[in-house]
Amino acid sequence: MIENIRLAFQGIWAHKMRSFLTMLGIIIGIASIISIVSTIKGTNEQIKKNLIGEGDNVVQIKLKEGGGDYQIEYEGLPQGVPVLNESRKEEILEIPEVVSASFYRMRDYADGIYYQDKSMDGGKVLGIDSDYLDTCGYQLVRGRGFNQKEYVNFKKVALLDETAANSFFEKGEETMGKALILGKDTKHLDKDIELCRTTNERISDQAAQLLIENQIPFTRSFIKIPFFLREKYRGAHQFYVIHTNRNRYSQARHTLDHMDSVFRRRLIVSNY
Repeated sequence: MIENIRLAFQGIWAHKMRSFLTMLGIIIGIASIISIVSTIKGTNEQIKKNLIGEGDNVVQIKLKEGGGDYQIEYEGLPQGVPVLNESRKEEILEIPEVVSASFYRMRDYADGIYYQDKSMDGGKVLGIDSDYLDTCGYQLVRGRGFNQKEYVNFKKVALLDETAANSFFEKGEETMGKALILGKDTKHLDKDIELCRTTNERISDQAAQLLIENQIPFTRSFIKIPFFLREKYRGAHQFYVIHTNRNRYSQARHTLDHMDSVFRRRLIVSNY
């Protein structure tokens, strides 16, 4: 044993340069491995911080399109994206690091949310399940949460965050039992009403031309058709909608009766 060690040292001493290069290669190799492992570990930690933030352990996973959230109610479920249901939720909960999970739907109301003469632009409304509040760590300041009957029957009840509550109500004002209007301006509900809609732009143009000829004021817009209703409307993606003043509705309705019968049958006229 001692003789082997002595011979090894003699070999190293006899070939100093080769021994030095061999040791240098080993040192560089070990240092490289340590650096790579440290870099990967640091990158993983940074990714976790970017996903869940400092001191927070809640991760929100959203389906995006371009720069905004994907509007699944209008565009439908993209190919390859799995449907999220209770069985999928159970699979997520089986992941060792997952403590709680919740599914929710979110919709933006660019037209605003209203309470009496007060409004809040750009509000968001979330449809949540029974685990959402606990999963996100939210606590109720006033009132109560949703009960099981409200979930099952899809009751029109809501919880307000601090921003919404301060926008609509004075400090200390009772909020229970109050009604909010989503996406409609209550100040104009008695003025402009929907006259008609159609999925055909040409028919909408003809209706608008008749209104112009009879000097009836109107506005035009379009709304997207939810994907689950498109089959009903022959695959159309949107409605062309015409609104008119409530006081001119009868005259406008009578004007549309003069349209070509073929076009008139494809026009959905509102009844008031």
